[in-house]
Amino acid sequence: MSESSGPKSCKLSIAREPGAGFLRLRLSGALDATAGAEYGDAMLAALGEAPALHLHMEDLDYVSSAGVRILVQLIKDAKKAECVLKLEAVSPLVEEVLEISGIKDSFETV
Repeated sequence: MSESSGPKSCKLSIAREPGAGFLRLRLSGALDATAGAEYGDAMLAALGEAPALHLHMEDLDYVSSAGVRILVQLIKDAKKAECVLKLEAVSPLVEEVLEISGIKDSFETV
């Protein structure tokens, strides 16, 4: 049998965790076109809820090109909203996708 290069979990889940001066979104599963359609607006809306938005990515298994587009839109909207966007616990796989797509340096990491 061959290994699949796709996500372990096909569905994205997002847990909201308010912190002191920030909102953490704990992402798990796959950040792809399906997730964008379902959660993209909610992720963008979270930018206005706190001075900083932390994306916890430890359990994020997969990021597609559509997922990269969601992150690019978050970067743009965070600048407009003057919201600090930070990444937490980025897995090596996701870090590689961010690096290849050229957006890794757009994020602060915690």
